[in-house]
Amino acid sequence: ASDVIRGANGTYSIEQHATNTFKVYGFNLGGAGYAPSSRVSAAPISAPSGTTPATTLVSSAELTISKAAANLGRSGYYTVFVNGMPSINNLNADSKPYNLEYAVSNPRSNTWTDTRYLWVWANTQLNDATFNNQTYYYPDMIMTGTQPIFSYANDNDGYTYRTASDIASSQKGGLWYERQTALAYADGNYWILSVEDAFSGINIGFLYLNRDRNATAYVPTVSNNTNFIEIIGEDYQNRQLNRFRYPKLIAETSAGNDANIYITYYDDEVSQKNLTFISFEASAINTTNMTQATGDNTRASPVMVIPNTASASSQYYDMAKVGTAGGIAVAYYDEANSVLKLAWSANAYTVATNLTNLGATWSTLTVDSNLFTGSHVSMVASGSKLYLAYYDNAEANLKFARITWDGSATTPVVDGKVFIDKYLSVGSWTNVAMIDRDGAGTGTAQPYITYYSDSYNGTKKPLRIACPNFDATTGTLLHGVTGASGENDTYSGNWEIIAVPTLTTPKGGMEQFNHTQIGQYLNSTYNMPVVGWLGDKLEYAKLQPNN
Repeated sequence: ASDVIRGANGTYSIEQHATNTFKVYGFNLGGAGYAPSSRVSAAPISAPSGTTPATTLVSSAELTISKAAANLGRSGYYTVFVNGMPSINNLNADSKPYNLEYAVSNPRSNTWTDTRYLWVWANTQLNDATFNNQTYYYPDMIMTGTQPIFSYANDNDGYTYRTASDIASSQKGGLWYERQTALAYADGNYWILSVEDAFSGINIGFLYLNRDRNATAYVPTVSNNTNFIEIIGEDYQNRQLNRFRYPKLIAETSAGNDANIYITYYDDEVSQKNLTFISFEASAINTTNMTQATGDNTRASPVMVIPNTASASSQYYDMAKVGTAGGIAVAYYDEANSVLKLAWSANAYTVATNLTNLGATWSTLTVDSNLFTGSHVSMVASGSKLYLAYYDNAEANLKFARITWDGSATTPVVDGKVFIDKYLSVGSWTNVAMIDRDGAGTGTAQPYITYYSDSYNGTKKPLRIACPNFDATTGTLLHGVTGASGENDTYSGNWEIIAVPTLTTPKGGMEQFNHTQIGQYLNSTYNMPVVGWLGDKLEYAKLQPNN
């Protein structure tokens, strides 16, 4: 499995397991009276220290190592000891030809050496015994402390659900057929944005925001329940199912302890094909300061159809709030022109009310003009930078861009575009987050990207995570592959690229996959990534620290 288990720098990706093991091969690994032992340590060691995985001597050339969490509870360098003597592979000079493990037939192995480092993952599959007969389509994930929380659509009963733990979920809203969930948290509430998508008599579906309340047979225009805020009726032009694709949601607690809500949605109706932005405030007394949609032929207001996106956008887009003075950025794949663009406004909303600013100035910037590049785009804002991960459709590669913009009226500047991964067909279903592995906060948060390798669709090997081995927030961006322009598919080692172990086969080949999930949790003094995906059920993996 070296085509997947080893990363761009030769590190190994291994999941914890109660009963499974892995093997270590070598020579002079001990014998009668000299049983070997092994350690996992934060740095290379010459004397035993760190975690001690359970080791079984199989022969003088082979060891069996337990993957149980009690024994393999950390990531780090793996060293074998025999009679107090360490294996020297982690201590020798990696630059020496005899320590290199490059194979011409394997582009992944360009920087591999005999160093042995383990990325150890703790995997979990959600299993709600009460609601076992479910689908988990269009999932979204946020973290509550160390616990991943998911929203998802269950096709078997037509409702949106939210998990409360690894073993419990509850029905939150729906009536016919739910799609496209997005999840956020603010003002003491989870907020779920989803699409109710089916015909029933004179009514049709709608895009609506749920203040995490349980409801069945709910239609906003009939019940007038302010816990369920209708954004737009699906039939305001004509009847079309699956019309509002992958809506984006940001929720923040305001200074007055209300929830500031920011939404962007794509309208796939043939005469529209546009992106719409809306923001408002939802108060603790179950009211909002905007007018919600009142039927199939209405939109909530005030609302802004982002200029220049009509018939020139797509379901591949993402939104970021930048600064605190009204800045909103929307990255999107312009399907008509086959390029990646950024729509931005320094005054998209009015700060005092958080309402959509109908007089806002929106401008458009082309981020990547290479044809057929920019689908599966995801974006995160951090400081005065935007970080975008996206798919190169023409060559099936993962690309990355950095944009300088602080949310002001100053025009954003693209200050770097690089290839990260070009091995086979790779780079769809991206998600990006900023993670500062130093939990003390003295480090610099770096972009962590999760994505899908379509070449491994239908197997348990498609999920990837990439992070830079340099400071990607300043200076020149570096390619994850070799060549001055990133033209080769061999890994450069500038980015660590690792496969994430899964329990069941991820559903990356289907629309309902939505995107890979990424978050972070605090383990000891380290912020560590959490990767989520849709397999037979919802699953996630937590990377273990090396402290």
